[in-house]
Amino acid sequence: MLGIGWSAALGAVLGMGYALATAATHRLAYRFPKRFVEIALGGLGVRLLFTLALVATVLVAVPLHRGMFIGTFAAVFAVGLAREVAALARHRHEPPSSPV
Repeated sequence: MLGIGWSAALGAVLGMGYALATAATHRLAYRFPKRFVEIALGGLGVRLLFTLALVATVLVAVPLHRGMFIGTFAAVFAVGLAREVAALARHRHEPPSSPV
C-alpha cells in the first residue's frame, strides 16, 4: 500500500492534470471567440469523463490511502474548476470582437 504522502501526491498530480487540460482547452477556445462556449463546455464534458475514469481506475488498481487520495484530488480539482468558471465568466463580460 502506498503511504499517505504518495497517495496525496498522486491525487494532486491527477487534479493538476485536470487543471492543465482546462488551461489548454481554454487557450484553444480563445482562438475561436465565436465558438468559445461550445469548445469550453465540450472540453469540460470530455475532461470530466476522462478524469472520472482515471480516478476510478486508480482507486481500483492502486493500493493507496483512499481518503488522502480523494481529499487531495478534490482540493486541487476544485481550484481548477473555480479557475474554469472564472474564465467562462470573464469571457462572457468581454465585448464581442469586431469582424475582420
